Amino acid sequence: NLSMAIAYSLDDVGINPPKPDVVIDYWGGQRVQNAMQSMDPPIFILHGDADPTVDYSLAQALQADAEANDIAYTFYTVEGAYHGFGTVGVTDNGVDGKTFLELSFDFVEAHLLDGSPLYEVRSVPALAQPGSTIVQDLNAAPIGVLNTAALNQLFNTPSNVSGIDEQRATVTDSAEAFEGNGLAISLPSFALDSANSGAQWITGFNTEVEEAFLSYRVRFGADFDFSTSGTLPGLGGGDVLQLPTGTNGWRTPMIWKTGGSLAQRLVTPGQSDQTGDEVIWTDTDESEVTLQSDVWYTVEHRVVMNSPGQSDGTFEATLDGELAIRQTGLRYRDTSALAIDAFLFSAFYGGGDEITQPTNAGTIFFDDFAFSTEPIGQE
Repeated sequence: NLSMAIAYSLDDVGINPPKPDVVIDYWGGQRVQNAMQSMDPPIFILHGDADPTVDYSLAQALQADAEANDIAYTFYTVEGAYHGFGTVGVTDNGVDGKTFLELSFDFVEAHLLDGSPLYEVRSVPALAQPGSTIVQDLNAAPIGVLNTAALNQLFNTPSNVSGIDEQRATVTDSAEAFEGNGLAISLPSFALDSANSGAQWITGFNTEVEEAFLSYRVRFGADFDFSTSGTLPGLGGGDVLQLPTGTNGWRTPMIWKTGGSLAQRLVTPGQSDQTGDEVIWTDTDESEVTLQSDVWYTVEHRVVMNSPGQSDGTFEATLDGELAIRQTGLRYRDTSALAIDAFLFSAFYGGGDEITQPTNAGTIFFDDFAFSTEPIGQE
């Protein structure tokens, strides 16, 4: 955060630009901890306590630093909010009849015009916004090999992680990303499954929903080896790695098949195949969708849960905005205790159709992960 660096930390290394009169911090954090000094400018802090991108503890560290140095501050915590304008509710959430945007303008104006600034610490629940979208565009991530600490901030401290300690995940710059920063997953040659190829993790949501949309951008590197099938991200609920019984969990990973055609594995208690029912992606003329290397695609999944014990659930998927799957009559669960509550990131050789070891190493690039309870429609 450049404004905080100018206000609080650059003078620690002998750089002394003019300091601002006030600092507005929306869900940010200081790279240099404990950098504030007495007489530094006041700060307005706004942060969601479920932020998976910039951890809430960094906002708390700003508060502690301000208190230790007698710097005036206001700190609003939005309970259950993630990262960004929509989830925090900058323009439609707030306190005492004012939005956070209006409160931050008032904070600036009071300091610039010698008014009476409001200094307070308050917690506010996130608004119930059915269409709010959580986006992880990776632009706040440091470029380079993705380590566990960065993964935890980006994807809400995921579980069942593989490929990170092995340095098979890298945050890339704009040269390799769709826009801004992106994520590159390396798939070594002669390696299969998530323990040895690519990466995998499970990000739990802070809520359970009955309908959800997942969108992301994906590109297979130049000359990618499609002679071996593999697995891509999808949604899930409960214990997503177990064989579904109707009461423990379910998942809907996407796969590429040999030759690059796309399919979905519906791993549900109603499946007829041990590894999940496979549904082929088709285009408008009902021919199989086949991926090309070095081309960006935008994927969107939609899951609608079934009535417990009934076969009335839905799965839909689009590729670049065109419907590729619409599967109805699905049974994800037999109990209302299961819902949609997890994102299963998968990018590895294996888990598709016939399994042969890849003779060539490959890279899969990702960008702009988005989750919502309404259609996302990334362009």
